[in-house]
Amino acid sequence: MNKLPHILSSAVLIAAMSSPAAQANSSDTAKHFMQGGTFCFSQGESIPGGKVKTIKMVVSKAVGGSPNEVAHVDALMHGWQATFPVRSFFDEVTGAATIAPPNDLLPGEQQVQVALTGTSYGTDGDMSKPGVWTVDYAATLSTTNLSGRITGVTVFNPIKNGILGTRAIYAVDDALNPISCDEFGLH
Repeated sequence: MNKLPHILSSAVLIAAMSSPAAQANSSDTAKHFMQGGTFCFSQGESIPGGKVKTIKMVVSKAVGGSPNEVAHVDALMHGWQATFPVRSFFDEVTGAATIAPPNDLLPGEQQVQVALTGTSYGTDGDMSKPGVWTVDYAATLSTTNLSGRITGVTVFNPIKNGILGTRAIYAVDDALNPISCDEFGLH
């Protein structure tokens, strides 16, 4: 019996399972996150007819050596609401990630810390008052299953005919849970 085809198919399977693409499609550990790939999350509670928010993070392989390697993160945040006012947005954000203990002596185990910031154009619900959104987020993810929280501030500055309107500031404090990237952006 020739075992070569079996050995070759096993080697191909092992290589495919350890590839960044395969790792990115599962809710892997922090180690896999820092090796790079695409990771997707649901943000907050999904309520029928309410807002649905998802995040896709594209992580570059961490560099910088131990301790505290740093990975570059580009992310796309998508939100959609079917009820009035109907809304849909994409926010492009960028940042960095590392594995570290919680900041400022907060209790807890090592975590993946991700900083994300960005700017996008849109409205705050009033189509006659377009402007610019600026967003700053800190995400903390479990090293074992990548679930966690995203906390931050979003600021909307209406701008019309070069005149700055009254800005609105919103707090963000939501759960993050890994999802299949096939679910990103669905509404």
